[in-house]
Amino acid sequence: MLALLSAPDAMLLAALVAATGAYLHDRRTLVKHATKVEDVAKEFENNGGTTLRDAVDRIEQKIDVELLPRLDTGARVMAEHADRLAVLEARPTSARTRKDDL
Repeated sequence: MLALLSAPDAMLLAALVAATGAYLHDRRTLVKHATKVEDVAKEFENNGGTTLRDAVDRIEQKIDVELLPRLDTGARVMAEHADRLAVLEARPTSARTRKDDL
């Protein structure tokens, strides 16, 4: 039998074929992912309220209009209570009056 390629040449050819196959497979996968990326990008375009971007905008508006004012009110009330407690704790014990002490 006559050998056409030497052992190193055969190994190089086999590696080249394997690399070409892997490249083509990766390219097909890359095209599939590019299509998915375009689909996801379309979800963030405004189109009348049905995209993810519109849903996120609605959630942000609810947070700004409904939730933040309620949180601010609660924080203000808690700060007032903390101020009252601080004043009471700062007073000396002899300044406190109790019904039993009278």
